[in-house]
Amino acid sequence: MGIIDKIFQKLVREKAPLELREKILSPEKTPQAPRGRFWKPFKIAVPALLVVLLIAGGVYYQFFTVHKFASAFELTAEDSDAAGISPDSVFILKSSKSLTTSQVKKIINIEPAVDFEVTGLGGNRFQIKPLLRLSGNTIYKIIINEGAAERDYSWAFQVRAPFAALSTFPRHQGAGVPLNSSIEIIFNRDNLENPEGYFEISPKVAGRFEIHGDTLVFLPSQPLKEKTVYTVSIRKGLKAVGAEQPLAEDIVFAFETSQGTYRPNNYFNFNQSIFYFPPDQVPALDLYEYGVNFSGAKATIYSFGSKDSFVQNYYDSREWDLGWAYFYRQSAGLIDTGGLTKITDFSPQIAKFDYKTFFTLPDKLPAGYYLLDMKAGGLSRQAWILVNDVSHYFSLTDKNGFVWAHEYSQKKILEGAAVSYFDAEGVSHELGKTDASGLVEFEVPEVLRPQNSNNPDYGKPKFLEIAPPGYPSMLALVSAGWWYYYSGSNSTSEFWEYLSTDRFTYKLSDTVKFWGVVKGKSQDYKNQKVTLELREGYYYYEFYPRPGFGSEDRPLAVAETIISPFNTISGEISYEGLKPGTYQILAKINDQIVSQVNVEVLAYVKPLYRVNVTPSRSAVFAGENVDFNVKAEFYDGTSVGALKLKYDGYYGSRRITGQLELDSRGQGKVSVTPEFQNSDYYPLGLYLNFSPALAEEGDITSEISASVSVFGPDVYLQASQEYNNNNNFTVTAKANYIVLERGLDTREGGFGYWDYIGHPASGTALRAEVEKTEHLKIEDGTYYDPINKTNNPKYRYEEKKSVVTTLAGTANSNGEWVFSLNLPKAERAYYTVKITGADAKNRGFKTMVYPYYNKRYGNIYYSGAGSPEAERVVLGLNFKGGDQEYNKTFSIGDKIELEAEALEGEEYLNGQTLFYRYSREGIGRLEVVKGKELSEIFQSPWRPAVSYRAVVFGPYGFVESNTLMAVYKQQDAELNINIKPDKQAYRPGEQAQVEVEVKDKDGKISQGEVNLSVVDEAVFDVLPYYWQQNILQSLYQIDYSQPNSGASDFTPKAGLNSAEGGAEGGGCFLAGTGILLPGGRYKAIEDIKVGDIVLTRSDENDGKTLASVIVQGISKHVVGDYLVINNSLKVTAEHKLYVNNAWKEAGLIKLGDRLAGENGGKVVVKRIEKV
Repeated sequence: MGIIDKIFQKLVREKAPLELREKILSPEKTPQAPRGRFWKPFKIAVPALLVVLLIAGGVYYQFFTVHKFASAFELTAEDSDAAGISPDSVFILKSSKSLTTSQVKKIINIEPAVDFEVTGLGGNRFQIKPLLRLSGNTIYKIIINEGAAERDYSWAFQVRAPFAALSTFPRHQGAGVPLNSSIEIIFNRDNLENPEGYFEISPKVAGRFEIHGDTLVFLPSQPLKEKTVYTVSIRKGLKAVGAEQPLAEDIVFAFETSQGTYRPNNYFNFNQSIFYFPPDQVPALDLYEYGVNFSGAKATIYSFGSKDSFVQNYYDSREWDLGWAYFYRQSAGLIDTGGLTKITDFSPQIAKFDYKTFFTLPDKLPAGYYLLDMKAGGLSRQAWILVNDVSHYFSLTDKNGFVWAHEYSQKKILEGAAVSYFDAEGVSHELGKTDASGLVEFEVPEVLRPQNSNNPDYGKPKFLEIAPPGYPSMLALVSAGWWYYYSGSNSTSEFWEYLSTDRFTYKLSDTVKFWGVVKGKSQDYKNQKVTLELREGYYYYEFYPRPGFGSEDRPLAVAETIISPFNTISGEISYEGLKPGTYQILAKINDQIVSQVNVEVLAYVKPLYRVNVTPSRSAVFAGENVDFNVKAEFYDGTSVGALKLKYDGYYGSRRITGQLELDSRGQGKVSVTPEFQNSDYYPLGLYLNFSPALAEEGDITSEISASVSVFGPDVYLQASQEYNNNNNFTVTAKANYIVLERGLDTREGGFGYWDYIGHPASGTALRAEVEKTEHLKIEDGTYYDPINKTNNPKYRYEEKKSVVTTLAGTANSNGEWVFSLNLPKAERAYYTVKITGADAKNRGFKTMVYPYYNKRYGNIYYSGAGSPEAERVVLGLNFKGGDQEYNKTFSIGDKIELEAEALEGEEYLNGQTLFYRYSREGIGRLEVVKGKELSEIFQSPWRPAVSYRAVVFGPYGFVESNTLMAVYKQQDAELNINIKPDKQAYRPGEQAQVEVEVKDKDGKISQGEVNLSVVDEAVFDVLPYYWQQNILQSLYQIDYSQPNSGASDFTPKAGLNSAEGGAEGGGCFLAGTGILLPGGRYKAIEDIKVGDIVLTRSDENDGKTLASVIVQGISKHVVGDYLVINNSLKVTAEHKLYVNNAWKEAGLIKLGDRLAGENGGKVVVKRIEKV
């Protein structure tokens, strides 16, 4: 113990009060966790005690002044240049007085705190050496306080960051850059030496350089080329004047220029990265296009020699790191076909149906790997095609994954199929072989996991290879490239985490006290350091520095703490001179963000009193009176009499303003009668906000506004729709009385309007009006296409509304009116169903329904029977006995029961269902079961939630269900904290003793750590609605990351045989087929000529009514095979026939189906022969 410490302790013994003396002189004791105690007492010092602590501190610092150890000091850093000091720098202190190394050690403070050692150099010179490397781009202060000297001494040193660029213009990966743009790089150094010698731009651009302080500017002498990707490089070695450290790494950034002058761009491209087809299906390719003339389109099919050639060419087909570049992405992807084997040339016949554009290949292709090269409208595009009989499903998390494989044509399980992945060089590595159920599980390799933008594989496509014995390899595309990645688990999902502050609102210079929970879900983090950072804004984005780039991304304040044995953290973080705004506090472990919380910094005046506003009713009908009762009181409960308040509010379109003077008891009221308004948005809100008439009385905001729900009619009407099939809808309207007596508002947060919905309004007269809205395409002149040298029509669209039908009905005993509608689907059109009624006071009400041509099951939508995709399976997954819930809560030990259901299409094959459970820990349970059900017990390690999916093998491959989530019931973890003070009121300087009791949800005593904060109550009234936080919602925050899953889908393209230009919606009849003419006569199809009148169905949804049409064109071609139905009807498999009261491709017809015959009769299918 040094002499300074001895004198200080002597002064404490003689002068300090007893309590303070014991606190300072007694050795620190580690508090023990309570064990089996009912109450835990805490003592809290009332703020007046702080005066004593300040006096005691003054005694200590006065020691230096009294004993005249004052000295003058100089401090320098050994390694410094114009950019600052080195992170490894040591400091030299020179003193005018003779001091020992221990004295120097005591008088020196370094901020931010860092341990250091002092070495005497002789001649009153001392070396101060930090024991850790200083943080780059950080300002350190070295302070010698007054008392050790005649005045305060302090020095500030900027630790230089590595020489780097801070930002560029245009920004890296910026698109749409103007053609007259300059190029600028801002460095963290001034006065660059010869920067033009280190500057490169590709493609080359002539120009000149300017230097403005820390900014290098390149000014092109000519405009940049449009729709071009430019890459700018600053080579390493660049130096700044007076700075020794050169640029250590090249700086590289890229940007894409805009289109010079806007003009319509004709384009087309294929809808899929890779098309998958089985060998027994004629491939159909869909595409998207705008303004392209396909009349002269040409296509060539090429074959790759092997799957390795297919993969490597796909890798090399474009620069995958340019996915951010809009124009490049539109045109990239072409490869040289010189080394490929040509299969055939053909002219694609473009068809359109239901907003889709597609064409078919001339014939089927054998198993293999193909490229289609297509030219149309002056544009070239290529499609990658893989023909294979292996049907697969995969699901990958960032930890583990699996593949399920079947043979498609024979619909059988594939056992022994080797599953591999390709590394960055295209080399294949085996992951395992499928078992007897066709499954293989494996650990997901790094190359298939989510990656950040610094990873060299970021944005590249990823494949799995599935190679069954005796079959060509299937290449499953698990990532299409262009940065299309699935969402892996976020960093916070590794922790149970919660962070709170003692309040939400702080002043411009203040101290934030924090408390939180940090517990690893799979790793113990007790006694580890946590760094707290104060930063500006609502949300912090992780910064991944690229080579040659630095960052000025520094926290505004930093604090450190240690995770306690209870997995908690606590401490404080101080700051000075912030501007008003929202800030965030981040908790980090080793630079990984663990938790965060927002605070608000304001220049506020603490309120002297509070104002409470309470409406007499939470809800009223229009025309009824409501009183807003106002009460003002000081924080000790004393009334604020004769206070003048002003109020401002609104009700619908009506503005409400006025003044109110409270009586001697601090009470008053404002009465408002909201009138009925013609509005479609009842209930309307009646809002009043109160504030002091004199602004200088403080920021009074607590409970100073109130609102009331105002209902117009006393009937609430809601409606829903369900799509059945064949354009048929069922609409259900439901009317209920609004009962305000239900809304006795005793809950915090009040009621929503649904809480007032009462008994059914049976007998209510209702009316429905169906309106069709069309957008008519109207030719409106022409425009010249300078690329294709053509004059093309241009169009405008006009909106047309028409009433299709009106209906009337009455609500039944359940308050429901159910009716059906048939609404033919039309291009560029939609329907609206408006349902209206009136209450006993003739106050109107209405609701709207917008029919959509999909069915809904839980959180999935599907097309419905009778749609072009009606033959594929749509699989639904639900909690057994549930009501299609997306998620459901469970307690530990509860039974989870799942049930899969084929919602649409044929019953799935072989009666097997694959269920799997996944979470942030990866895929847990993976099981193929006979049947459609799975059950298991919810377990503690699954908290906060686990997800389930089901997969089945259907007629066209594997089908995945919707996702269900089993969520831990948070209420099971609730703790009730009861605080009992020993008194109800205290004088300044008194000590308050409180007892804390903690019980679980069952009322049992619970051991734990309790955080207590003593805060001025008035501060909470500045922003009262934001400071409270829900610890359970944070601790049990659900990780919504999803696995990357996919399957080969061999479903024939929807609408393929309903496209414009095909007979009966597509397909062909063979020669000799009779075509019905008016008058009941028949004519062989080969004898039909353009201009002939034939009979066809008047509507695709009507299998009976015939209409006369004029033949517009005829197509003849050779087909590879066809079907003969009932020994007479000869038709290609893709031809669409009216079967079982719905259109279906001929190839999907089964024995026993009923075809539409003459005069509306039915013909049973008894024989199908393939020729």
